[in-house]
Amino acid sequence: MEQAHLRATGVSRSGLKARFLRNVGLALLAGAALTVIPAGSGSAAPAGEFTMFDLGPAGDGGNAIASGPDGNMWFTNNANNSIGRITPTGAVTYFAVPTTSASASTGGLGLYAIAAGPDGNLWFTAFSANLVGKITPAGVITTYPVPTANAMPMGITAGLDGNIWFVLDNASGIGRITPGGVITEFSIPTPGATGPAAITSDNGCLMCGSMITAGPLNSLWFTIPAANRVGRITMAGVVTTLPVTTAPP
Repeated sequence: MEQAHLRATGVSRSGLKARFLRNVGLALLAGAALTVIPAGSGSAAPAGEFTMFDLGPAGDGGNAIASGPDGNMWFTNNANNSIGRITPTGAVTYFAVPTTSASASTGGLGLYAIAAGPDGNLWFTAFSANLVGKITPAGVITTYPVPTANAMPMGITAGLDGNIWFVLDNASGIGRITPGGVITEFSIPTPGATGPAAITSDNGCLMCGSMITAGPLNSLWFTIPAANRVGRITMAGVVTTLPVTTAPP
C-alpha cells in the first residue's frame, strides 16, 4: 500500500468523504469513506485503507482538488493545462483550459487551486497565465485575466457574500471575482507603513499572500508566508494582518 502525506492546504468541506492530490489538496465528499489522488490518485477509508486511481499519462501534473456540486471531484492538472474530473468510481475526464501564445510559451498556465463556487461552478487559478477561471459541471470553461500584471493568483475559495476570493501570490493583494467575472483587488498593507497601500507585482514581496479560506465573523483568512503573518479580509474589503509567533505559515 502506498503511503500518502497531507499538507493542510486547499481544503474543501462538503461531507464525510475526502480526496486529495499529491501533498497539496484535501477535499471532502458526501459519503462514508476518505478518498486519494498519485502523486497519483485514490481513496482511503476511515480505517486507513487506500484505493488508488490511475489518472493516465495526462495526470502527472495533478495539483489541487475540490468536491463539485455534481457529486464528482475536480482537480487542476498543470501538466497538460487541463481541469480533471474524477467520479467516485474513478472514471477520469479532462477538459482543456484555453491557452494563449504567451502562456503556452512559458511552458504552461500554472494551474493551481480550485474551489466550488456558490453559482454551481468550480473556480480555479492559473498563476503563470495570471488568470482566474471557472468550469461548469458540463465542462465549459471561461477565463478572466487578473487586472494587476504578473500578480500570480494562487489560493481560491468561495466567500459568504456569493463571490469568489483569491490570493495574489506575487502582489500584495486579495482579489474578489463575482459570478459574472467582475474582479476587484484589495491591497494588503505593510505593517508600520504610512500612506495608501498599492497593489504591484513584486517577486519576493513581503506581504504577498498564499492560501485563503472562508472563516467566522463574515471574513476570509489567508496566509502571508514571507512576513510570517496571517491576514483577515472582510466582505467589504477591510484587511487586517496578525503576526505568527512560531514557524512561518
